[in-house]
Amino acid sequence: MDVRLGSASVGAHVRDAACYVCWAFARAYAPAVMAPYVPVMAPGLLTLALLDREVNCRRAACAAFQVPFPIALGHRYPWP
Repeated sequence: MDVRLGSASVGAHVRDAACYVCWAFARAYAPAVMAPYVPVMAPGLLTLALLDREVNCRRAACAAFQVPFPIALGHRYPWP
């Protein structure tokens, strides 16, 4: 989501908040509960972490992807 309003763009806050929600859900719920949603959320987070133009969104997506998803997939350590 990105909406132009004059010389500014609105949408980075929405993407940043969405990353925080993904991170918070994965931290709050058991890995067995989150496991079905990991394949759905991981590609979007990875795309956002690599291609977003806002550095805050890239950082939030990286944090959301790195911390909880290996736990939800049953890995003890982050992705190799």
